[in-house]
Amino acid sequence: MEKKRKFAFRQPLDRLEVYMLAADNPVGKRQLRPIFRRKRSKTILTREQVTAIKRGRRVLRREMKERGIKRLNDFDQMATSLGLYFDRKGLLWPLILWFSKGNTALKILATTTVLTTVLTATEYITEYITEYITEYVTEYLTEYVTEYKTEYLTEYITEYLTEFLDKDRFTISLSDKMLKTGFELSEKPFDDPSFNAENDSKQALFAIPVTKIPCISIAQIPHYVDELDNNTVKEYLTYTFYCRYINKNAERDMSGDLDQYAVNYDWGIRIHTEGLNTTTNPQSGEAEMLEGGEVPEGQVKVSDAVWVMVIQDDEVILCAKSEVNENGELIPQMLPTQHVLETQRIAYMDRSIEYINKGLAKIHPDLTVDDICDLESKYGNQADSISEKIEAYFDKEGIQHLTRLMLRTENWRERYKIVGASDNYNYYQVIAEQFVSDELVVERKREQVLPWVDNRNEEYHKYTVVIWLEGDDPQCQNELMDGFIGMDFQIKAEGEDYVDSIVTPATPSTEAGGTT
Repeated sequence: MEKKRKFAFRQPLDRLEVYMLAADNPVGKRQLRPIFRRKRSKTILTREQVTAIKRGRRVLRREMKERGIKRLNDFDQMATSLGLYFDRKGLLWPLILWFSKGNTALKILATTTVLTTVLTATEYITEYITEYITEYVTEYLTEYVTEYKTEYLTEYITEYLTEFLDKDRFTISLSDKMLKTGFELSEKPFDDPSFNAENDSKQALFAIPVTKIPCISIAQIPHYVDELDNNTVKEYLTYTFYCRYINKNAERDMSGDLDQYAVNYDWGIRIHTEGLNTTTNPQSGEAEMLEGGEVPEGQVKVSDAVWVMVIQDDEVILCAKSEVNENGELIPQMLPTQHVLETQRIAYMDRSIEYINKGLAKIHPDLTVDDICDLESKYGNQADSISEKIEAYFDKEGIQHLTRLMLRTENWRERYKIVGASDNYNYYQVIAEQFVSDELVVERKREQVLPWVDNRNEEYHKYTVVIWLEGDDPQCQNELMDGFIGMDFQIKAEGEDYVDSIVTPATPSTEAGGTT
């Protein structure tokens, strides 16, 4: 005989991101509690939000336990970062009043407050039972209606998904093995005086999605993009974060030899979803909605026009999907494109390497573009002043942002192709690194990463991710309007596979908009 379900909350739970999205949605009924209503960030929540947070915390706790993360502190940190938390209640203040002073009036006030709290508890029980019964009846009716699949419920679910599932975020996450090894993420530099390990150390970070973005040129992305605040640019997505490695054994070992604790890891950016919301009917010329965002065969996809730049410390990595020529061969993307080169005669490095080197020699006799990536190792204490002079020279000469970005990279020569010469000066075309596959944009290995040890080694790594629609890319066409693409950044141990992060992205994190 099948055992009947006893409690309403034992219904099958949804995926975690569903509860996160519902918890962010302020629409719903007021809480039944007359006082002490549940709040988050001092904002009173709806009944639906309270339910979503409770169920989301259960799903998160279960998933973290399955991954071997059992510490309550880790759970609280992750739940807080995902918005699955309630404000703490200050219920101890009557006792503080009681013990504060020997003032009779204060003691009377404290006693009255305690009695009021006890009497209110009875009201809590009544409210809880009422809320429990209401939730049970609502669930029963929902299951009953779902069984018959009424048209109303189908329309309601469609409307709900359309309204609330467009809040997905660009996710940066550590694998469970990396977390256990001692790695942690932060939006703040670890040596920032305001950094607080308890509140700022995370296993996962989330960037607000950028929607309705126009097509832009890489020339519009400033060379100081890794110094911009996160989520402040409307034309493209830019997000900066930091990663460090902590090893308790290394902290206790006073020998000073940290190389024995060095570890390797991999990171990669994956495309987890993309599609088009509309397409143009070739007969009528009108836009038509697509089912599930599926792209018709042969039509350009958003990933064909999306460019990705990762600044790993000072190394600039530029990535784009390759073109396919008439013979089916993959051709790396370049900027400016061949069409622009032929029609407008424009090339990056508009002052050329040779021209720039002449200017740098006036700053310091043996200074060249190859020194810019690591001034400190060559010039020591003079590095800061030389760097300021270089920036002033670049500003005066109008050296383009892309040139200044790429010269920060040690292997910059591998990313350029000579496309012409004038007055004995060469002119260059920027070569983008090809996407690894349709799902994997870029991946890298980091070797011999040392642990962070106060006073002996304070090493951490900085990453900036920039994602935009490159208007000079031939694949950036009007058909991409209302398209979407979602990506995530994963840091994992060697040999691990890329997997869904703790929050499985369900919807696009970047939408294409505007015209080419």
